[in-house]
Amino acid sequence: MNGIQMNGIQWWCAARGDAWTWTWTPYPGVWLAVAVAALVTWRLRGFGPGDSTPTEPWWRRVAAWAAVVLLWVTLDWPAGALGAGYLASVHAAQYLSLAMLVPSLALLGVPTGAWERLARRPALVRGLAVATQPFRAMLAFTIVMVFSHQPWLVDTLMATPAGSFALDASWLASGLVFWWGLCAPVPARPTFAPLLKLSYVFAGTVAHVFIGMWMLIADYPIFATYELAPPIGTMTARADQQWAGGVFLLVGSPLVLVVMTLIFFRWIGTGEEPTG
Repeated sequence: MNGIQMNGIQWWCAARGDAWTWTWTPYPGVWLAVAVAALVTWRLRGFGPGDSTPTEPWWRRVAAWAAVVLLWVTLDWPAGALGAGYLASVHAAQYLSLAMLVPSLALLGVPTGAWERLARRPALVRGLAVATQPFRAMLAFTIVMVFSHQPWLVDTLMATPAGSFALDASWLASGLVFWWGLCAPVPARPTFAPLLKLSYVFAGTVAHVFIGMWMLIADYPIFATYELAPPIGTMTARADQQWAGGVFLLVGSPLVLVVMTLIFFRWIGTGEEPTG
């Protein structure tokens, strides 16, 4: 395997340098990752005692399986291959999917019974409380967001399946840590009040606005991986990069706005105190 290819087949999507074709390409590592995610979801979705109840809201099941499907679409061919070595715009969409959509949907899809079982394991809850402490989670999410879009790092990691996997995994892991405090009821944080949550979401995601603007106004392509990739159609590398900036600003920003709006209306509807 040697971290690159086995028998001419990459185990994870990475830049290949070949001209793009719409010929299907297998990525066994992606299939394994999605299979593990599906198995965990299947196990949590009521296939164990105490994990599910007849009154469980339907949207939890939808959210859980939507996370698995979205993970598959994001990582597998063709999106995975296009984002890894051809189009910065697809790469930007993959970031939003792995860091924002998949983690939040997965956490919202966990049934109440599973959270209750987790709450009965105090040692694990204490560890989660440390790992997902709001300030720490916000800082980790921002660092990963900014650092993982440094040109030298992107160009280095996209060159190998192992590097591309590391980047995807860092986005997903940082997203789980960040969204845990907003979507997961365990550990309980009674002082993490709505006004603090609004500030948390804004401060934790605002860096994507600057990344998007950077991509939009840069005079030259930022990433060598996409600048030197065989072109797809007539779109230039700089135009593709501007599309990537547009994805961050016109897709990422509305996603954040929706989350903040939901937090606000839930706060108004429940009459919670604005501060802890």
